[in-house]
Amino acid sequence: MNLASPTLQLDEEASVVELSDAVVALEGKEAPFLILSRDPMTYMQTLWTPDGFILEYQEGSIAEHYVAEELLTADAVCDVLTQYLQGVEEWRSAYQFSNKGIAGLSWRIGHLLGWLSGRICALFRRS
Repeated sequence: MNLASPTLQLDEEASVVELSDAVVALEGKEAPFLILSRDPMTYMQTLWTPDGFILEYQEGSIAEHYVAEELLTADAVCDVLTQYLQGVEEWRSAYQFSNKGIAGLSWRIGHLLGWLSGRICALFRRS
């Protein structure tokens, strides 16, 4: 997985040590965010705020973009990012996430039209 943070000038292969150091280094920085990505559409990201860390993840599509419903501590973010890096799924049940709804109306309409077109084509293929 790739670890990136323009603020920290990071863009490299992720490691557990690098993750922890980077999360702690975000505090007080301008544009303090960090992204741990499998590919451009599948990633986990965090943003430091004075009140705590915002944690988000996306699974392959902007329609599947989620945000934690509570602010997390640096230690909690390090734990979640480490689990994500190692392929451990426990973080999913440790926190409540909700869909952020970043897919706009035009994306939703396009998605619906694509789905309908696929269903119509499937019907014609069956007959």
